[in-house]
Amino acid sequence: MPNFKVRCTGLSDTASNDNFIIGKTYTTDGGTLKAETGYEFDAWSFKKATFENLKKWFLPQITFELVEDEKVFTKADIQANDFVFLINGTYGRFISFDGGIVLVYENPKNSHDDFRFISMDKIKKICRPNLSYQLRFEIDDGDYGAVIFDREKGIGCEKPKPEFKFEVGDRVKIGSMGNICTTYDEFVKQNSPQYISDFIEDGYPNDSSVFKIVGKGEHKAYVKRPTYAIPDVRSLQVFVFCENGLKAVEEDLW
Repeated sequence: MPNFKVRCTGLSDTASNDNFIIGKTYTTDGGTLKAETGYEFDAWSFKKATFENLKKWFLPQITFELVEDEKVFTKADIQANDFVFLINGTYGRFISFDGGIVLVYENPKNSHDDFRFISMDKIKKICRPNLSYQLRFEIDDGDYGAVIFDREKGIGCEKPKPEFKFEVGDRVKIGSMGNICTTYDEFVKQNSPQYISDFIEDGYPNDSSVFKIVGKGEHKAYVKRPTYAIPDVRSLQVFVFCENGLKAVEEDLW
């Protein structure tokens, strides 16, 4: 059976911190997953050694994501002077200090953390300066150097996949016309090509109609933006909406 790599992305409050480290990548071996303690978990592969089975077996205590790229950015790749943006909105610079790496923040000013106690799941983006002016904290044009890690774009890690609220075949109504994509014919071509001739640019549906989803996918211009194709049963015209613009239909309106 083929082995694969997974990255630990979360631990519940009741999960042991001894087995897996958030942000660290682990490789399965013949249907087993070896923990930090040395214990080999194999019950997840009883039926078949797949990532989906592994993910379901560990939930809700531990969450994993599949690592498809050979090169995965880790804490060992951090260098002094790298500029980091954290998920919580703070940012700073890594510096060498006392044989280790320290993260010095610009906001709040003059604070710092030992990087040994900062997990990779807290980091949103890392840039590596290659010009002298990029070593300053404040840069007007936002040029902090080469992007070597970007969680949202999948640089140095697997790009996050959207979680879909609706499935193909679900009935929906329009909740917000502001989330329509009136020129996004490429989405229809990729996710429901049989309806491409029914997509008309700059068209708008009747916002009181009930629609049946015929295609779903990720909006290529936005990270984690589930998007759907919905045809009007009266006009047969197809429209593309982002998830925030749709709401479920509970009652039987067909």
